[in-house]
Formats: sequence, C-alpha cells, structure tokens
Amino acid sequence: MEPVDILTIAAHPDDVELTCAGTLIRMIQQGYSAGILDLTHGEMGTRGTPELRATEAAAAATVIGARWRERMNLGDSRLTSSIENRFAVAERIRAAKPLLKLLEPLMRPLLEANHRWAMKQGEESLKLELRRARAGSAAERAQIPAPPGPTFRRVPRRRPTLTADG
Repeated sequence: MEPVDILTIAAHPDDVELTCAGTLIRMIQQGYSAGILDLTHGEMGTRGTPELRATEAAAAATVIGARWRERMNLGDSRLTSSIENRFAVAERIRAAKPLLKLLEPLMRPLLEANHRWAMKQGEESLKLELRRARAGSAAERAQIPAPPGPTFRRVPRRRPTLTADG
C-alpha cells in the first residue's frame, strides 16, 4: 500500500462515491493523493453481486483519481468494534500514512462537538415532530413549539442603486 495524503474509510464499496467523491476529486486536482479503504465487500447489498461491486468500485476509483483502493473483508452487516477489527483497520491506516491522520488530534474536539450538536438538534426536532403527530387536535398541535431552525442567517444581497445628481 502506497502512502497517501488522504485516506477515506467506508463500510461498503459504494459509500465513498455517495458521500465524498466530489471532495476527493477536488483535493486530487489540487495535488493531494488519496486512497480508498472499503471495510467490506458489500455482500449483503440488494443490488448486484460482490463481484459487480468490485468492478464498479475499481472503475470509480479510477474516475476519482485515487492512487489505490483496497477492500477488506470485515463482514457486511457484521461490522463490530472488536479488537481484531480495530487492529486490522489501524494496520491499514499506518500503512497509508495519511496526512490528515496527523491533524486528527487537533480536529477531534471540533468534529466531536459538531456531531454532538447535530445529534442534539436532530433529537429535539424528532421529539417535537413525534409530539405533533400524536397530538389529538389542531389546538394541541398549535401548543407544540416549532423545531429548532438553522443557526445561520441568510443575508439578502442588496441591489446596487444608482443615484444621479439632479
């Protein structure tokens, strides 16, 4: 396995394509190298065989521009956080020597905070929607507050105005 700047790790052979292929392509265009590590063969998928998935994954890696793609065989729908699996994945990460791995200790608090916040927002929204769905009448639904909105504010662009001295 050749060292790369960016290592993507996904459960199934098509996950990288569905989640971050565009970002990978952009990073590769900027001169970074990338590798793809699939933890399973995707054998439990309902569309296509593991062989077809392997062919498609290889073609996608070529289109993306990845230096390599490796498929581990940790068992689709049976991925566990066992010590054996952790060691196997850690061994592949050490072999790939990704640049982003070096930044991970610095990024972890930010990433964990973002995920915790997103999960909390999702849970709050879901609870409110469940309460709304279980409400017996329109009056009861009106008493339930709206789910939390986005934390960003869209600022409308102002059209330039032309004034003429009269």
